[in-house]
Amino acid sequence: MSVSLALAVGLLAFVGCSKSPDTPTPPTTGPVAQTQSKPEGEHTHGAGPNGGVVFDLGSHHVEFTVDHDAQTCKFLILGPDEKTPLPVAASEFVVRIAETKTADGTIVEPMTIIVEPVDPVDGKAAEFIGTDPGIANVADFAGKVSGQVNGKPASGEFDESASGGHGHAHTPHDGMVAALLNEAGSTVGFVELKLHDDKGDLELWLAKDREITQPMDLPVDTEVQVTFADFGDKTVTLSVRNKEKNEDEDGTPNLRNGKTNYFIFPGDSGQDPSWLMGKQFKSAVTVSLSADGVNYTSEQFTLVPHTHADGEGHSH
Repeated sequence: MSVSLALAVGLLAFVGCSKSPDTPTPPTTGPVAQTQSKPEGEHTHGAGPNGGVVFDLGSHHVEFTVDHDAQTCKFLILGPDEKTPLPVAASEFVVRIAETKTADGTIVEPMTIIVEPVDPVDGKAAEFIGTDPGIANVADFAGKVSGQVNGKPASGEFDESASGGHGHAHTPHDGMVAALLNEAGSTVGFVELKLHDDKGDLELWLAKDREITQPMDLPVDTEVQVTFADFGDKTVTLSVRNKEKNEDEDGTPNLRNGKTNYFIFPGDSGQDPSWLMGKQFKSAVTVSLSADGVNYTSEQFTLVPHTHADGEGHSH
């Protein structure tokens, strides 16, 4: 082989193995590499407008909630803002809920539930409800959903425990529950915070258990602060209704040996509750208080209102 021919072959081999400057090698580390490795379409959801877990059903967002007393589960189809109900054409969805356990270890058997549209208009509905006796159990549910939305197959999965568990339906007062921590960061109890959409007032209970059945009583002069992260860390103060009985809105006394676990806003404090009014209110909040020389702070959680039907109100 002549020298000129060898040079030509070598040049062709070099060109064939080289990468074009127009197709750079993807980086293996750093933010760009992480972005490229992330599955397409992956994203997270916050709590739904009723405090439930939000998941994807095909291309739609859906909130899953349960009512233990009624033994029902509900789907609410949501728009892109994950707040506004969005009616869709669907005749039913099949929900297959996996085996789970209650807080005391009681096994809840798997369930297959058909959820059907509520009050459809022109063949479309945003709310779908199904019933099963197993829903009466206070537990976090996970499952798979299948059906058709607007004529196209749709499926999805939800898991209440992965999103922090329930809000409203697991408590006796239909409020939002969060862990209460001491200064060392240890969980010492739980708070249940309830916002009424019609008047913007708040009720708060302290308990030793997440189910809010064992009162965590503090001195009656205790004041509780709630800070709203989505409103510039605006803070309101809750206190007892009175020091004689400290009745809740059902008239039940909440005083035990001069202590209580029940606090309200605004009460007679003169604070303005109007900015908390409305069914669409939503904010990340933190509860803090001091009692008997100890400072307590809750984990941050999402507060959405307990909604009242038109014409239905409540007393203070």
